[in-house]
Amino acid sequence: MTAAGGLPAARNIERNVEARLASGDFKRVGWENIREVTDMSSMRQLYRQELISMAPMGLDGLSATVRGSDYEPTKLLASVLSTLGCAPNGDLRLHLGAGGRRLSIFEPEAGYVWPEQTLALSCLIELERGNDIALPYDAPMAIERLAEQYGHRVKRYLNCPADDCDADARYLAASQLWARDGLMMSARILYYMKQNNISLSELLRRLPGFAVATKTISCNVNPGRVLREISTDYEEGGEGTRIKTKNGVLFVRPSKRGKKLILIAEAADTEVAAELCGELEQKLATVFLDIERETK
Repeated sequence: MTAAGGLPAARNIERNVEARLASGDFKRVGWENIREVTDMSSMRQLYRQELISMAPMGLDGLSATVRGSDYEPTKLLASVLSTLGCAPNGDLRLHLGAGGRRLSIFEPEAGYVWPEQTLALSCLIELERGNDIALPYDAPMAIERLAEQYGHRVKRYLNCPADDCDADARYLAASQLWARDGLMMSARILYYMKQNNISLSELLRRLPGFAVATKTISCNVNPGRVLREISTDYEEGGEGTRIKTKNGVLFVRPSKRGKKLILIAEAADTEVAAELCGELEQKLATVFLDIERETK
């Protein structure tokens, strides 16, 4: 369920809708009140124009190959880049994730650029424009270090807040749709490269070195209890907890239904990040056993 700015709805909104649906406490519309179908195809054109506006001077001289798991966003981005003058079938490959929400890049010199790094690149562009950034609570901490270098802040919003504690971050996020849109990030990054005559590998060197590893594990006990056991910084009503180690940072949060835990490790490279996930998984196995023994 989404709310203003295309962001996840707050918990009180979700519960209100669920309660009304469960009790039948909502207005029912008869056939006589249903209006004619409205053609919304123009919305697609507005979105296309928004993408084109992100590179006002065009992308002549650049070339890129567009790939993706979903046909429609992939086709749209390829069309937009062609309109902007970006040649197809280049060595730089843009890969869109499901629904076009995430972007990864491959380029022979730069190598593989993970979605978290492409997000950081787009944030770098925004910081150079003199703006703060709004990101999800589980976005990489490295972006905060980057923002500090520019004298700006990263404001974090929750996936499903219980109140208005993240209202300021959500207000800003509503105007930064690119942070949740792989097509927009593609246009922004390519345009920045063209305007500044910079390669992708050179642009990557401006980021703090970091890598992210993610793992999901089953959780058959109370997730809140688990988070309290592994971290002294966990706050009730939050959406997870961060654990700082000498080798990196771990973020742990429960899934929507609380049946799983998502582990996100951030470290200097992918190998260390994966090791952090593995170490925490082993620790959690012990915590699960201890809690199960106590509740029997």
